Amino acid sequence: MAALQYLESIQNEHPELADWYNSLADLYQKKLWNQLSLKLDQFVALSAFQAGDALIKLYHNFITDFETKINPLKLAHFAVIVSQQYSEKEAAISFLEGVIEKLQATKERRIEEPILYIKMQISKFKLEQGDQKESNYGGFSSIIVWAVNQALIKSLLGTKVEWLYYILQAFNAGNLVRYEELWRVHNAALGAQPALVENEKKLLEKNNILCLMEITFRCNRPFDDRTIPLKVIVERTKLSIKDVEHLLMKSLSVHLIEGIIDQVEGGVHVSWVQPRVLGIPQIKSLRERLDSWMEKVHTASLWIEAETPDLVAS
Repeated sequence: MAALQYLESIQNEHPELADWYNSLADLYQKKLWNQLSLKLDQFVALSAFQAGDALIKLYHNFITDFETKINPLKLAHFAVIVSQQYSEKEAAISFLEGVIEKLQATKERRIEEPILYIKMQISKFKLEQGDQKESNYGGFSSIIVWAVNQALIKSLLGTKVEWLYYILQAFNAGNLVRYEELWRVHNAALGAQPALVENEKKLLEKNNILCLMEITFRCNRPFDDRTIPLKVIVERTKLSIKDVEHLLMKSLSVHLIEGIIDQVEGGVHVSWVQPRVLGIPQIKSLRERLDSWMEKVHTASLWIEAETPDLVAS
């Protein structure tokens, strides 16, 4: 088979990696695709393959033989790594677009994230080429929340479009004040991006929703009292009471949150918030709330032991 013959040929070039090649060949012959992809993940990180076009050859002569049999996200991961060895950005973009086509042809249900990941790399290449307009490859509003917590987006720092990094951060945090401030400061640069201009209103609406979700997540209230006063939401979003009620009804209707609006008391009781990617500050906040909850549980268990010693002893 061509794939095994390729492994044998490069084993002669790198005899010190014979154990690696034998392991890859064994997993390939046994069709253990998951284990093979995990082994490849370690293999492509070896120093011997970090220069030249070694990974490009490995992909086209070996990985392509089973690329649609492995986890789509793992395939996207390999494709992005390989693309970085192309000396010409256009060739790298063409390669990645080919991988996207193959993913789409599989008709798998879980290809959205892998394709999004690849499109982010394509956008990075286009930015490096100075093509800011075409770098909106994946649709700005569809990639914001996912991208903001990825190392890839940090590549914007130190470039002419560094402002985009800070706008993404503000957007993901639901920080409307910071978001609007950045929009004013970088108005000229933003105005040169047709996709942003056309979707300005939609992005603001999404930011209002993210702001609401962030308020719900971060509200400093006891775990058994999740009622948020409407005035708190008004202060954070800068919306009127009427617009806040509309925002809540929209968020409830699309199941971003679950709860009940109490117009008499002027608040909303939130029982559930749709899971989303958490940043370090949000994880820290969640940990503090869990610690508080565990402390209350511990206190309650001590009280029960003290009040019902016979029951506990039995």
